[in-house]
Amino acid sequence: MIPQTIIKFFQEPGMGYILATRDNNLQPCINHAWGMKVNHTGTEITFYVKNSHSEKHLANLLDNGRVAFCVGQQPSHRTYQFKGQYVSHNACTEEDNKILDECFAGFKILLVAMFGEQALSLLDNYPFKPATAITFRVEEIFNQTPGPDAGQKLE
Repeated sequence: MIPQTIIKFFQEPGMGYILATRDNNLQPCINHAWGMKVNHTGTEITFYVKNSHSEKHLANLLDNGRVAFCVGQQPSHRTYQFKGQYVSHNACTEEDNKILDECFAGFKILLVAMFGEQALSLLDNYPFKPATAITFRVEEIFNQTPGPDAGQKLE
């Protein structure tokens, strides 16, 4: 189960999300994800990958089911990696699209804070939707925050 302190961390501003899957030859596929939510029992995470980046990940997940998902915060660099087993995927619902919109709005605020208003022009034609919602069961959590405890598995 994901500790409540980490679930609260997810609600802070400035989050970035990275998805990694692999094929049978151990070749990785890595992309940005946009937003996430935790199920009511704290055992599963659903995250969102734009459709144009989801095909290879879904093929990998349907083949071996292994997921690595990182959540990091800027500018603190506090980061956690979650490893687990694929559960399901589906087209985004209205609720999912609301989470995506909130995530993208927060990303814009972060860009402006870090690089100024001119940074928003980078997103003028950036499609983060339509997206696919992917759910996995969390089996392991690792601290990936830079420092002496980086890489440590959380109990």
